[in-house]
Amino acid sequence: MSFGNRIRTVYLSQIKALKDHLERLDLGLDSEYNTAASSFDAQKELSESMQPGASVASQTPLTPVTDIPVANGQPLQSPPQQIAEPDPMMIHYKVLGVPRNADISVIKDAWMSLRQRCDPSRFPEGSEERGTAKNIQKRVDESWKAIRDFLDPQAGRFDKLEI
Repeated sequence: MSFGNRIRTVYLSQIKALKDHLERLDLGLDSEYNTAASSFDAQKELSESMQPGASVASQTPLTPVTDIPVANGQPLQSPPQQIAEPDPMMIHYKVLGVPRNADISVIKDAWMSLRQRCDPSRFPEGSEERGTAKNIQKRVDESWKAIRDFLDPQAGRFDKLEI
């Protein structure tokens, strides 16, 4: 195998790995994000069902509870729980492969590394691999811009300047 074919094989494997990673994120196979989303949905459903006048979906007989704490003849009300929503920015951090608490310089390095790995100019014009690389690069750039704007709202002000 010639040196050029080896490099092409490496590039193709890099593109395939990035494409598989993004497809797993799109399909929701990312366990950390799914766990947070399902936990949020369960907490929201529980809090809605605990509201006065909420309808019960199933008509199962209720057993009386005798050990409810009572103060001054009234049952104690538990304080409302804060329900944490899943972080909408988490998907962008997952695309770039950085932790949520990463510094902007680490995020920028990861973005540049991914951008170089999926450079479309490495593939012949009109090939399927070049189109895949363009799509991946576009997705990586969108994630970088979203995180950059989230962490530093003033960073994108020059992008929006008109001459």
